[in-house]
Amino acid sequence: MKGSLLEAERLIFDVECYPNFFICAMRLREKNKTAHEHCFRIGERERARKALSRRDCVYVSHNGLGYDQLMTACWLDGANETELYQLNNYLIMNEKPSSGKV
Repeated sequence: MKGSLLEAERLIFDVECYPNFFICAMRLREKNKTAHEHCFRIGERERARKALSRRDCVYVSHNGLGYDQLMTACWLDGANETELYQLNNYLIMNEKPSSGKV
């Protein structure tokens, strides 16, 4: 990473999860360049993995450590919509999933 963290490019990401819908939205704001926006659905793991593999930027999210990073990691690891929604409920409401996986 060139320079300080304050000068680094920022990849802003957010996860939304509902019973039959999952999306990971990202916006890469490059210094002195146009922002690039991407929205990845459940089946677009490989495209998202490529976008998230950048090491030359700072990752920013509203609730990254408590939600977004965990949801993204499980999604990239192959979790389906039902498993992601159960994890969502566990993280938000501490509701144990019926599958026992978390």
